Amino acid sequence: MHPAISVLDLTLRDLHPGRRFTGVTFAGYRANSEFPSQQAAAHRVQAFVQGLTHPVRPAFWRQRPPVRGLYLDGGFGVGKTHLLASAWALAAQDIPAGYVHFQELTSLIGRLGSARAAQVFAQFRLLCIDEFELDDPGNTHLIGTFLGRIMPGGVHVITTSNTPPGSLGEGRFNAALFSETLHALAARFEAVRIDGPDYRGREQARQTLLSAAEYLAWRQRHEGVHVLSWSGTELADVLLRVHPADVGRWLGGVGGVAVTDLRTFTHPDKLLREQGAIRFVHFVDRLYDMGVPAAFTGVPIAEIFEDSYRTAGFGRKYSRCLLRVAELMTEAS
Repeated sequence: MHPAISVLDLTLRDLHPGRRFTGVTFAGYRANSEFPSQQAAAHRVQAFVQGLTHPVRPAFWRQRPPVRGLYLDGGFGVGKTHLLASAWALAAQDIPAGYVHFQELTSLIGRLGSARAAQVFAQFRLLCIDEFELDDPGNTHLIGTFLGRIMPGGVHVITTSNTPPGSLGEGRFNAALFSETLHALAARFEAVRIDGPDYRGREQARQTLLSAAEYLAWRQRHEGVHVLSWSGTELADVLLRVHPADVGRWLGGVGGVAVTDLRTFTHPDKLLREQGAIRFVHFVDRLYDMGVPAAFTGVPIAEIFEDSYRTAGFGRKYSRCLLRVAELMTEAS
């Protein structure tokens, strides 16, 4: 339940796309012809990686400061993660490249400290960060300091986000107090906008978790499943006691995960309620990215979070979580 992680092992062996995005390539990216920004983004990301793996020194009079990072900005389901995983796969053939979810990265930096984390990640020429999001002042300072250490030293970064770089932190905390840090973060990246609808067609997403019959059939199809009960302590144990940086390692050791009798996240202590909900979002993100078979039973999907969650500053994060739960349940059924 509580995996021990060696930082060296994690960095060298575990920082890669999950099973859902293993083997994806730029050739497999299906750009929507009605939205030219999608194909333009694919070309830009591929050219960025090729510039790292096969650099061409420009003529002296054409030299300019190198672009250290790309910031892929777009809505749900436009292929940002596909392009990010493709970038990692192409780069990893020739240079040291790492791939990590933003929540996992901030957890690792918090565990190691910014200086030690910068030393560990300095081995990479390219670092791919999925779902970049600044949720609070602590994360803002932490990631700003970290990127300020590794990027000038030669680590290039590609990241995905549902928030434009100039709008980071809006609605989550008093961003004006951190304007210098936020401006410095945005200045490190070239923004690449990707427009279009959700290619998965999740507007018609499943609205319910698994029925009793669907859950029973799912259990019969899967062995080595770890069952987490909402009414017991198992789910709370994973969400609140397993460090976010350890969740991926723990999930890698199970044949599947079942969450039974899921209920709406609520707690009289607002901080604990939000902490549990955020941990659940990260838990679902890791299940989804790693392609771990999952089955949930309980309340309708729309009731997992109270309405206030989807209208607050974290709304995009919670909405993405619900869409991924719906997709996981469609796969499970």
